[in-house]
Amino acid sequence: MDNRKKKTGPLKRMAIRIALARMAKKLKTYLKDSEMKDWKTTIAGAVLAAVVAVQPIVESGNIDWKDLAFAALIAAFGYLAGDKQTTGTKVK
Repeated sequence: MDNRKKKTGPLKRMAIRIALARMAKKLKTYLKDSEMKDWKTTIAGAVLAAVVAVQPIVESGNIDWKDLAFAALIAAFGYLAGDKQTTGTKVK
């Protein structure tokens, strides 16, 4: 097996950027139209959970259930935490 990282071509990188931009636009529209008021902490928890889950896998190459459980806990905390400027369902 070859352990070298495979390089991504410029067209594939551009396609990935376009896909991420489209996803970000859809997410922004969804959050704007939805009744979800604590979206900042939810996104922060999801991003942090993704980093916490991926970082050990990148370093060691092994998937450990403890790392994934910790990431899920962080995501749940981000989802359940409230934003500073919200009270119940109303924005200050």
